[in-house]
Amino acid sequence: VVMETEKLALYVGEAKQITMDALNTVVGRTRQEALFELTQAIGERDLDKALLIVGRLQENNIHGLAILATLRNFTRTLLLFRALQEQEQYGIRPNMPPKLFQQQCLPALKQNERWKKELSGHPYAINMKFKTASAFSLTALQAWLRLILAAEMRLKGSPIDADTVLQHLILSMLTTTNKGNLQNRYGALH
Repeated sequence: VVMETEKLALYVGEAKQITMDALNTVVGRTRQEALFELTQAIGERDLDKALLIVGRLQENNIHGLAILATLRNFTRTLLLFRALQEQEQYGIRPNMPPKLFQQQCLPALKQNERWKKELSGHPYAINMKFKTASAFSLTALQAWLRLILAAEMRLKGSPIDADTVLQHLILSMLTTTNKGNLQNRYGALH
């Protein structure tokens, strides 16, 4: 905050008032923060917020393929965590207390070196990823990957505007409540 305030003060110089334009010009969100907010909104199933954020990302010249890469990585992580929840040997339950998760589940999960990267970080953050993943079915997450692939193909090979492609993707991901609807939407993309 101090650094951003100093930059703002240097930018406005002797001006008596700081305008919103000056603030937006100098103090912007970082790309990572904005992309994290998008995945968080999707994880919370907040359609309005996700659409607003994806629009802002586009306004800030974040390339559509970078947004798709973020969504792909987010979905893959959710898919892994959701699949791990299905395996009884780990004993993961969506509403288990963080301390119990850290003591009982995390040590068993970390024994498998394949998931070292995905399971790195603070235990509470890992537990929260499992809670987010529990809100989605394996079928829905698999379909999300197909939707993301279809959106990527559109961005790379069609004249459709990136805003439209990304909004359609977010709508498709978050407005579908069951497998049948998701497959019908996916089928309609072709």
